[in-house]
Amino acid sequence: FLDRYGPRAVVPVLDAVDALGYPPGYLGATIRPASSPLPDRDGRLIKLAQAAAAQGRIEVALDDAALEDLAISDPGRPVQPSTELTVRIDAEDVSALQRGEFTLHVMGVARSAGATTGRFLNRLPSEDRRRMSDVYAGLPAVHRGALVAQISATPLSARAQNVARAPRVTDFVISLGEYQSPDTPLIPVTDLAVTADTKQLHLVSLSRRRPVHTLLLNAVDLGLHSHPLTRFLAEVPVALAVPCTGFLWGTAASNLPFLPALRYGRTILSPARWRLTLDDLPAGSAPWPQWDEALTRWCRDVRLPERVYLSEADQSLALDLTENSHRALLRAHFDRDGTATLHPAPRPEDLGWTGGRAHEAVIPLAADQNRAPVRTTPHVVTREHGHLPGSGNRLYLQLYGRRERQDPILTRHLPTLLSDLGDPRCWFIRYPDPDDHLRLRLTCAPGTLGTAFEYIGAWTEQLRRRDLITHTSVETYRPETVRFGGPAALDTAEAYFAADSAAALAQLTAAGTKKAPDARAMTAASMVDIATGLLGDQATAMHWLIEHTRTPPAPPPRAVYRQAVDLVHTHPAGLDEQTTATWSARRTALADYAHVLTEANEDPGDLLPDLLHLHHVRMCGPGLPEEITHLHLARAAALSWTARARRTP
Repeated sequence: FLDRYGPRAVVPVLDAVDALGYPPGYLGATIRPASSPLPDRDGRLIKLAQAAAAQGRIEVALDDAALEDLAISDPGRPVQPSTELTVRIDAEDVSALQRGEFTLHVMGVARSAGATTGRFLNRLPSEDRRRMSDVYAGLPAVHRGALVAQISATPLSARAQNVARAPRVTDFVISLGEYQSPDTPLIPVTDLAVTADTKQLHLVSLSRRRPVHTLLLNAVDLGLHSHPLTRFLAEVPVALAVPCTGFLWGTAASNLPFLPALRYGRTILSPARWRLTLDDLPAGSAPWPQWDEALTRWCRDVRLPERVYLSEADQSLALDLTENSHRALLRAHFDRDGTATLHPAPRPEDLGWTGGRAHEAVIPLAADQNRAPVRTTPHVVTREHGHLPGSGNRLYLQLYGRRERQDPILTRHLPTLLSDLGDPRCWFIRYPDPDDHLRLRLTCAPGTLGTAFEYIGAWTEQLRRRDLITHTSVETYRPETVRFGGPAALDTAEAYFAADSAAALAQLTAAGTKKAPDARAMTAASMVDIATGLLGDQATAMHWLIEHTRTPPAPPPRAVYRQAVDLVHTHPAGLDEQTTATWSARRTALADYAHVLTEANEDPGDLLPDLLHLHHVRMCGPGLPEEITHLHLARAAALSWTARARRTP
């Protein structure tokens, strides 16, 4: 999404899924989910399971340190705002329960509060129904100021119809594939749009200009039995939040024949699990005595309890393997599927507090966390957004080749092309995906596109003969309009991109000479100059750099640090003539850009991180460690400048 539309672009939902398709793993998705490499957590879990099996233990006790060791999420990320925990409680009697003498078994974790219990609201007395409806309607969202809208959708499976219905609990409804009464307050799908920043996706209402948090009060399988648009609308608001799920053993450990139960205090986070396969028992044609004897032997060898659940997905059948009829049920399932998944079932005394009755308790939970604000814009990106090759006198080239050969293309060959084309407006960035390439954007004079294509064809042929590129492509140019201030600011933004590209070319050319400053120092000083040009004065720029940049763990070499400080204090004396001229032209472009942004009620300082990032990318390509080094040097120069300014009367 960010690659196609850019940060903060507001794209209608139907246009977004039409252009990008559904995410990997969705019904109808053209891209399969990528298989993740074996992470450290998977290795630790395999070791834990193998140790339990070798020691004959069916349960492993975890402490706080073990849980911390198995954690994989960033504690700073927002979490799924609500969930429901479905548990079984084992206790001898009510008195034992009241004394805290019980074991809590986690049976399931829902995607949100209400997902498990929503379809039962109509079965509650009116007062309890009203109370729980108010709870669900008031559930928190990931986003500050979000509207909560309930999704009402027809499932793909007719068998799921009876569990897909729930009464309305929210003020607004998003209806998919069904008729709603005229008095139902709807948010049409055509009023919904997607926007994103580097941390989160957001669902927004176009007419209300507010984020939307969706609520789906059923537990229908979103992956198999729901329309992918239903799943998309349910998941977008929490797509990048840390999900609440049952304990995940990981792909590798999940294929083991035995997994121990995981206990934390009085809670069984994950039950023990045995997997019975065709390798363990005789073929289906074997006579009953032979098969039954093999089952008895297998149960003894793996220490299987007599009372178990035969489980498939979220459905379980309790079996007592001392009963021949129950063993026959197990064989019928095994002969049909070729495998059986078994979990321990409670003993009769474990259900003493319920009089031996099976039960599940559902506990709704809501997160107490700071909610992220969402910046919306009235400008909506439609499917007609972007310049097709040749339209608007624009050309967008992608030049693929090894990263270390990009500098020669930029410093030795690009100036020749631009001169042949009459010096059109041009800017570039380096990009690593799907392979390293240069992205070159040109705005040609009217009536010159045909000639420009001829020059570019000959130029790229020359680059390929010199082994500087492998291939090239002409692409559709989709400007990141919203990211850089909106439609009113786009022309001045592109004028700045061209000026910054010219400055980067001058710096790269100068860096190849003998007496030039270190390229890292020059890049840092250039960043200081960008901040000064955009914010309007040096003092404001230095303060911004001091407040908004961070120090890397390893400081850069002292000589590079000294050069960066000196360049900020002494330029243009420390720079060559061409670099000085391009910096001056860039400051003029920045002043024009800042003026237009201010007129459009945009804060120029909000765009400064992106402009500094793009300058770093133009100089050496994406790379967080190098970018942090450049920003650290810029901050050091700002601190030095500020200290000198305070000493100057």
